[in-house]
Amino acid sequence: MWARMNGCRTGPSLEPVTEHVTSETYTTCRGQADVVVRKVTGGTHSWSGGNDDTATQEVSATGLIREFFTHYRR
Repeated sequence: MWARMNGCRTGPSLEPVTEHVTSETYTTCRGQADVVVRKVTGGTHSWSGGNDDTATQEVSATGLIREFFTHYRR
């Protein structure tokens, strides 16, 4: 959905992150942007890396958000 909304013309490029997490990258998007989607196979509707017993600990949603804002500072 995000790749389509951003007019991305290339992708997805798939890269395994962990056993259950895959990164999908779409490039050549409007405004020289990229779209990166992290898919958690078998994941639940919980905050990845959080305190919920059902949350995957293979990736941290908070860490990914921090990484995003560190990379795309104004």
